[in-house]
Amino acid sequence: GTPVGEGDMDMVGAYEIIKTKSSLKRINIETDINIPLEDKETGLNMEVDAIKRSAIFCREVLGIN
Repeated sequence: GTPVGEGDMDMVGAYEIIKTKSSLKRINIETDINIPLEDKETGLNMEVDAIKRSAIFCREVLGIN
């Protein structure tokens, strides 16, 4: 329920394994954010913020372009 890089999982370590041990040429990064369903505007803002933070982490820390 957090942006990529902010949760309990070692994303740097996990991505290093994927890069070095897998033949995959493409990766999809997904997040599952707990958003309030009763307030769509707040939920959308939370989701957009999480996507932005995830993209920054993937680009700047993991080096995914």
